[in-house]
Amino acid sequence: MHQEARFRSLIANIPGAVFRCVQEPNWKTEFISDVIEEISGYPASDFVDDRVRSFASIEHAEDTPRIHQLVQQSLQQRQPYSVEYRIIRADGEIRWVYEKGQGVWDGAGNLLWLDGIIFDVSELKQAEEELILKNAALEQARWEAETANRAKSDFLATMSHEIRTPMNAVIGMAELLLHTNPTPQQQDFIATIRNSGEALLSIINDILDFSKIESAKLDLEENPFNLRTCIESALNLLAPKAIEKGLELAYLIDPLVPEVVVSDMTRIRQILVNLLSNAVKFTEQGEVTVSVVARPLPDRAIAADDSTLSFYALRFAVKDTGIGIPSDRLARLFKPFSQIDSSISRTHGGTGLGLTISQRLSELMGGRIWVDSTLGSGSTFYCAVRVKAIALPPRSKNPPCLYPKSGC
Repeated sequence: MHQEARFRSLIANIPGAVFRCVQEPNWKTEFISDVIEEISGYPASDFVDDRVRSFASIEHAEDTPRIHQLVQQSLQQRQPYSVEYRIIRADGEIRWVYEKGQGVWDGAGNLLWLDGIIFDVSELKQAEEELILKNAALEQARWEAETANRAKSDFLATMSHEIRTPMNAVIGMAELLLHTNPTPQQQDFIATIRNSGEALLSIINDILDFSKIESAKLDLEENPFNLRTCIESALNLLAPKAIEKGLELAYLIDPLVPEVVVSDMTRIRQILVNLLSNAVKFTEQGEVTVSVVARPLPDRAIAADDSTLSFYALRFAVKDTGIGIPSDRLARLFKPFSQIDSSISRTHGGTGLGLTISQRLSELMGGRIWVDSTLGSGSTFYCAVRVKAIALPPRSKNPPCLYPKSGC
């Protein structure tokens, strides 16, 4: 009696209903703890020896075949089982329970009984269903947002194409007018038209590129090109503006950088032009430099018989001696249509898309962009991309090419 009292005291503190069933000849409840009354609404004495009702009688009819099959299968394999199913309480409420059990056999391999425990998991199931509904709603909202974003990007791409065509005509006709011997005043008017048209076309091109990237319609090319030529062509575009401001432009290529790489030259040059343009724009005196280093990568996705190609990580660094960027505003740099300061768009112009486009392009090429900057001491923008390289004979170390204030 003392041991039985200790046993009942022990199981009374267990949050689940402990049970033992015997198979004589059908499953019959030999013992079940009082916690079953909290779960089912029926006292434990109702279930003992199936005096009033069997536990199977309160199982949801739709779940009974599944429970029976799972228990029988686990007993045949002599493995523990666990199952979730519904019961119908005394008050008619449907509750979810979790049952875990295991058979006990004697030395001859005869099944003696089945021990187990039952927990009420209705609140957990309700929370799980609510979470599923919330996830479904979030997924629907995400799909709708992506659809709307693609529609916006498609619209921007279409409109940019439609606007760019007449803008090219305006710029072309203005260029032709400059060669018709206009008066100085007319020449000034025409130059204003051409320069304004080129500025507008640059904005349109940024919007077009951004919309293509957002709608996943931007395809990268893979062609061999000379890296030095690519860097020089980007610097040539900014050289007139740098000379006008009295800035020095320079570039330095590490001797370990491959001379010919396979990638999208147009997009790499676009990234460099964007970074250089910002550097020149926000630097009033001093210099803007471009440096590039390379790091070999393990060969991937290259045919085994193609020994002329290898992978490299290129890292470009565009350094200026300009105004610098406050540390608390660095996070805004790569957000679309964002400026560091609201006055910047009035003072320096720009759409706020250049860095965003450069960031997306670098990511498409397996890299990233980041920045180090100190307010008042200039900035250094880094861009890393992954390229293939064509093996060529080693070249000697090249000195940096400078664009001094007086020109090359």
